Amino acid sequence: YVRARQPEKAQELLTDLLEKNPTDANMNAAMAELYLQKNDWKNAERHLSVVLKNDTLEADVRFRIGIAYYSQSQKDSSLLSKTYDLFKKFTKQYPADWRALLYCGVIARASKEDSSAQIYFTRATQVANWNPDTWWQLGWLFFDKQNFNEAITVMEKAKQYLPNEFRVHLLLGIVYSRAQRNQEARIALERAVELNPNDLNALSSLGLTYDALKMHAESDSSYERALRIDSTYPLVLNNYAYSLSERGLHLERAVTMSKTSLQKDSLNPSYLDTYGWILFQNKKYEEALIYIKKAVDLGEVSAVVLEHLGDVYAKLHKLDDAKKYWNKALELDKKNAALQSKIERGTL
Repeated sequence: YVRARQPEKAQELLTDLLEKNPTDANMNAAMAELYLQKNDWKNAERHLSVVLKNDTLEADVRFRIGIAYYSQSQKDSSLLSKTYDLFKKFTKQYPADWRALLYCGVIARASKEDSSAQIYFTRATQVANWNPDTWWQLGWLFFDKQNFNEAITVMEKAKQYLPNEFRVHLLLGIVYSRAQRNQEARIALERAVELNPNDLNALSSLGLTYDALKMHAESDSSYERALRIDSTYPLVLNNYAYSLSERGLHLERAVTMSKTSLQKDSLNPSYLDTYGWILFQNKKYEEALIYIKKAVDLGEVSAVVLEHLGDVYAKLHKLDDAKKYWNKALELDKKNAALQSKIERGTL
């Protein structure tokens, strides 16, 4: 009846059967599935608790139960700890099953237990090196920690097992870009676009990398290609607008694109900085200050944004403030000779 999508009849039958054998794992599992279909977690959990008392459950059954708890924990965070325990028990009973290892890693990350997450994700790549999800999670963990060298090592290893996996090349390209290894980033991202020509993140990242390599025709082509797919995609609009403004090209279009990206995400520091920097290029320094200062005030920003704020203050003849932010930028980008020279001059 469950398979035939007759839930009411199935529930009636299961209720009668459970009265005779209330601890039967299979019948409780089936009843829990019916309640889950109705989004009735309270009754579903009552039956799942009975099922979990059976230590001889098959891996697939235990995994489905774990997923049910995980899904509910996204609505009720008090269940996350119990969900974590369920998957940890799964990993002990089925150490060669990558699924529980992956979910343990995900939950560990959500719980700010990065060292545990790293262990689980690493084990997952070892037992399922064919699975891109395991490599993606491990690589992204290192990327988020800004441990770019380790992230590169992981994703280069992933590429050996998954040479035609789009996400491996995408993440590898993004990490190489952040590590300022732009030629290697270009190769990885070109491959990612080859594998998935319509992915906006890949096209945007490739455009950004081409721009860093001063390959402006190729950069513009990547951005235009992305905008033909989605003319309102904020990341592409922002990056393209910034690139055009840096070259002093099509500033009116750059303003329009930047405004559109801000309408999509008004609290994005990068988008605020881009719009402010275009205003700066148009010599609207007081207006530029509003946006770039807001970008800095929102939290962690790059050396470039801090330098921009210093430049705005310099144009407003507030040299003490300018030096303050130039020095902050230099702390993040110690090898920036042009910035160092600017600080020594005390002016633009």
